[in-house]
Amino acid sequence: MPETAPPAPEGEPRRQERGLLWFYLLLGLAAAVFAAGALAWRPLRASQWEGRARAAYERGDVKAAGDALDALDALGPAAGPAVGRLLEPNRAWYRGQVIQQLGRKENRWMLPALVRLARHDTDAAVVRLSVSAAESMSGRIFFPLSTPPGAAGGAAAGLDEARRRLIDWWEAEGSRRHRP
Repeated sequence: MPETAPPAPEGEPRRQERGLLWFYLLLGLAAAVFAAGALAWRPLRASQWEGRARAAYERGDVKAAGDALDALDALGPAAGPAVGRLLEPNRAWYRGQVIQQLGRKENRWMLPALVRLARHDTDAAVVRLSVSAAESMSGRIFFPLSTPPGAAGGAAAGLDEARRRLIDWWEAEGSRRHRP
């Protein structure tokens, strides 16, 4: 008569189930950590390049700042908050250079920062650059095509009109179409 295996003790199947439960919990935890790292990678890189650009501008190294802005540009819309912080109306001298470096049609993700700058900044040159960049990004014309001869204020009136048109367009339709 063949021998039969002795029955397994009652605690044995439960121990195996607990081992699988821990395995799956650790596997899920590892997947969650990996997913969180993947989601945070681009914003962390953008923050790093923002810091490098700011430091380079502060020490007067415009070439290194341009390289850092190129790296920010390569990150695309993930760099939006970092570029927004670089463009804050804080009277930093390099804001116009940031706009000139990044103010291209394909960088539509910069529009919220440009509108905020046009709305709140007091430096006319920076406002002019931000409205001009917003024109190319939006495909709209905000500057008056011509100023009537003898108009009071001349260029300043044209800039105020362009700023008003940009803000009106942003509030009417731009914010819905171009928000990240």
